[in-house]
Amino acid sequence: MTHDLEKILCMAPAPLLVVDETGTVLWANAEAERLLEDVTDNLCGAPLSRLLPISDMDAIVREDDDSDTSQPASRILDVSSDARGPRYVEVRATVWMTAAGQARRTISMCDVTDRWLAEQQNRVTMQRWEHALVGANIGVFELDIMTGRSIVSATWKTLMGFAADEDVDGQAEWLSRIHPEDLPAVQAADRDCIDGRAQRSITEYRLRSRDGHEWRWMRSDAVAALRDELSRALRLIGAQTDITEKKAVDNLLRQQNALFQAVFENSPIAKAIVSLDGRWQWVNPALCNFLGCSEAELLETDFQSVTHPDDVGADVKMANDLVSGRKSSYRMEKRYVRADGSVVWGLLNRAIVREKRGQPPYFISQIVDITEQRKIIEMKSEFVATVSHELRTPLTSILAALGLLASSDPETLTEEAKRLVSIARMNGEHLDHLVRGILDFEKLSTRERTPMIGSYRLAALLEQAILANSATVERFGAQHILENVDPVLTCDVDPQWFQEIMANLLSNASKFSLEGPPITIRADGLAGHVRISVTNKGPDIAEGFRPEIFKPFSQAEPSSTRRHGGTGLGLSICKQLVEQMSGEIGYQSAGGTTVFWFTVPAVGIDADGASPKRRR
Repeated sequence: MTHDLEKILCMAPAPLLVVDETGTVLWANAEAERLLEDVTDNLCGAPLSRLLPISDMDAIVREDDDSDTSQPASRILDVSSDARGPRYVEVRATVWMTAAGQARRTISMCDVTDRWLAEQQNRVTMQRWEHALVGANIGVFELDIMTGRSIVSATWKTLMGFAADEDVDGQAEWLSRIHPEDLPAVQAADRDCIDGRAQRSITEYRLRSRDGHEWRWMRSDAVAALRDELSRALRLIGAQTDITEKKAVDNLLRQQNALFQAVFENSPIAKAIVSLDGRWQWVNPALCNFLGCSEAELLETDFQSVTHPDDVGADVKMANDLVSGRKSSYRMEKRYVRADGSVVWGLLNRAIVREKRGQPPYFISQIVDITEQRKIIEMKSEFVATVSHELRTPLTSILAALGLLASSDPETLTEEAKRLVSIARMNGEHLDHLVRGILDFEKLSTRERTPMIGSYRLAALLEQAILANSATVERFGAQHILENVDPVLTCDVDPQWFQEIMANLLSNASKFSLEGPPITIRADGLAGHVRISVTNKGPDIAEGFRPEIFKPFSQAEPSSTRRHGGTGLGLSICKQLVEQMSGEIGYQSAGGTTVFWFTVPAVGIDADGASPKRRR
């Protein structure tokens, strides 16, 4: 190489190599040494195949058959190494001859690592997009507005019923198959986007299937890709998707919503949707009629505003139980105050609906007007109270007279007379017990009796109940066992009501227990409640009687009263007492074992007693 040529090559800004016919490096400039410094310390004398992954030097030279010169060709070679990581070099070679007729090649190199990696990343990204479009069944189109011709993706062809490799005039095919009623709206949306009045053209329309047998719903979303000097779009690029199934679901939902609305609006029963803070969200005409106000007036209020003050507390408490998840629904009778100030009774059924995440839950309420039924019940209660009072006055006198006869001089009465007096006293006391039970039942039914709630140690209450009812248990030849009860377990109860419940359950267990096995009383702590159970061994409760067991005046069999005594009101009274103390009552009876249980609210560890608080 001449000195002048070497001087010119040294001034070149690109990495350069000169190699002979055997591929041995004869000369390298400083840029080449910097580029390949991690390959070898001395480039000169090294084979080119050691420096670059080239097996055939002719692969980087395009020979020109018409001249003695060769035009440079290029290849991108991977020259990555552990020291520098990934590296890509674009290589060109030029063939020239020395003055002595020796063939030489000048190899020029350019580091294109960043460009190559970016192109690879773009290629991967494009492949992912193509896979995503195919997976999502989204067709892509590009419309040349000036020529009316369009370029469409393989997925677009598939949506239109063509093979992915078929030659299709997309715009002509689309225009020939769009529903004529939908075309004007689509064209108007496109014009708004083309003229710049809208950012996007989003439309839904019907397209006839390729076989012509059905109409499919499509959705297009297009944007302007290029605009002229007047801001008119020259191209529209968009995506098309098949939404036929979605349309079918939407139509079904609309039909169901219309049906629900028709049922809701035309129902003769008052219905409402209520927010968790108690405000009316949706009310039907029946509820407006029930409360004597218009829909607009009602929607300005909440359910607490139209509830009788004495019933608000119980209703709000049970609504809070729904929100906390302790209950899924509840039913209660409550009084409502109409717009004119009059009071009506309603049977309220309420449940909570929890929507998908992000949507607030709400109550569904249904109210049946029971004002007339309540009037009848109140008339019956007054009648029963009057009759019972009228019975108790002479009955008290009769029992007093019979008591005097029974305690008189034994010689003044014959044995037969004594027997008759004893029978009369026994039946009189039974009648007095029946009258008292009826009065208690009526007072509970009409809420004349209300609990006096306080916090009490459960162990002390159970011991008191067992002591008070020991004579009854012994009279039937039974015995009892109180299993271990946590001495600090405290419950929220009316102590007198608690004792009345236990007296009824212990009396029933004693009456129907077998001789020998004891009656077991135990208490188990639950989440927020305590469950008290009374278990006895004896005949199972008859299947036919089970649905009636908590109804008033129910007896398992006609002879039950004669054999065991009782009015059939005990369990019905227990149920009302338990429920008015916010508890539940139930039973299990199988295999000769019967368990009656009830729950009461549990509280924290408190003192042995607490000042009772009035609950309305």
